[in-house]
Amino acid sequence: MSAHRIRLRPFCAFAFAALAACAAEAPPPRAFDARLAWAHLAEQVAFGPRVAGLPPHQRQRAWMRSQLGFRADTLVVQEFGEGKRRRANYFARWRPEAAERVLLVAHWDSPRYATRDPEEHLQRRPVPGANEGASGTAVLMELAQILHETAPAVGVDMLFTDGLEGGHGARHFAAHLPAGYRPRWAVYVDRVGDADLGIPMEASSLAAAPAAVKRVWDAARAAGMDSVFLARTGAKVEGDHQVLNAAGIPTAAVIDPEYGRGNELWRTVDDHLPAVKRESLGVVGAVLAALVYAEKP
Repeated sequence: MSAHRIRLRPFCAFAFAALAACAAEAPPPRAFDARLAWAHLAEQVAFGPRVAGLPPHQRQRAWMRSQLGFRADTLVVQEFGEGKRRRANYFARWRPEAAERVLLVAHWDSPRYATRDPEEHLQRRPVPGANEGASGTAVLMELAQILHETAPAVGVDMLFTDGLEGGHGARHFAAHLPAGYRPRWAVYVDRVGDADLGIPMEASSLAAAPAAVKRVWDAARAAGMDSVFLARTGAKVEGDHQVLNAAGIPTAAVIDPEYGRGNELWRTVDDHLPAVKRESLGVVGAVLAALVYAEKP
């Protein structure tokens, strides 16, 4: 394991507008731009399947370092694994000196095999990962730009994990936490690009971190997004949130468990650009922006 720390320049100031009526106490400094989030999503998909050992994985690694390198105050690259399947987490920090912190998480790699594809001969192909991998990363990358433009009131961290299958990246992070690291809450974001987006309260995070889940759903309701952030308990979904909750970091999962009608698109070769929607990224990004900028020291 190795970690590379990069010190970066301080924030710029910027102005912001949307969601002011929805989060009057501390509105985000500007509207979350779904078009920019979509551009981040499309760029990732254009690399190809981001699977360790394949060239697209290396291309995305360079992209992650470049994109976060100028947006974050500090970027820590956690490398782990051996040989061709060497992996990397990206831990980006804003106001790293602040004691009071919150954490946003997404995995950036895509599934190695399309195990649920209805065509058996396609099940050994990698998943393009437009929804599973690129969507959460794209949302956080646009939010990273907002944080770069306007400093939040508390410290904000973003963790982009590698190795979604088995939670390898989250497990590595949990085993190498910064000394005394205990964020107030965390949100894990994945599979949020579906054209028909519906996000119930994921069962395991609701059980392990009810206050964190309530905070997210309250922000969504205040922002008028309760038609997407559904006030009901959904199924248990495997993900990094479970690892982080077990490590003592209260983490809410923001995941749409159904991708396409009857979940027909999940873990298939059809997890591609035509199946995802720019507006879905905008809904999730707006809620997360309102949530982060409402935090007080």
